Amino acid sequence: MSQQLADYVTAFGETELAAARLLVATLQLSDDHSSVLAVNEAQADLCLAARRLARAVDELPAERQPKGWSS
Repeated sequence: MSQQLADYVTAFGETELAAARLLVATLQLSDDHSSVLAVNEAQADLCLAARRLARAVDELPAERQPKGWSS
């Protein structure tokens, strides 16, 4: 596996995890011990993970990028 593909796989997994953490933080808002700050932090983490994923896709060879990515 090329380094670019390995970076993509890692970034994709980190993005999925950040999205799941945001969902959990949002669902926990109904709990008595929840925090809007936790949701804000999870949103920021997701944005950073998405940026890393986009950069990793940019580094993939054109034939490995999603269709229409370079357009």
